[in-house]
Amino acid sequence: AKISLTLLHQCLTQDPPEIIFFMLARQIRFLILAADLGKKGLVQMESWRAEKLIRQAQRFTLIKLMKIYRQLLKIEVQQKTGQTPFTLSSQLDLLVASL
Repeated sequence: AKISLTLLHQCLTQDPPEIIFFMLARQIRFLILAADLGKKGLVQMESWRAEKLIRQAQRFTLIKLMKIYRQLLKIEVQQKTGQTPFTLSSQLDLLVASL
């Protein structure tokens, strides 16, 4: 968790938290496709990239990936509706720490 948080903070110094959030959600979405459908779920992608995603997806269970995606959805709803006192950066910190 410490290494992940350090890397997150490095990313946050270079890009706004909204970009980091979008890219994280996109990656989790791709990992869900890879974990659930394998190569046939990633047919529009270059083969080297699909294979890399499949290898990464093997480090998680599909249930864990879905849980992370639901947490991202919850963060997005909270941010857009003002239901949280935390900044997006803080919520990303909490998410990454919980992984």
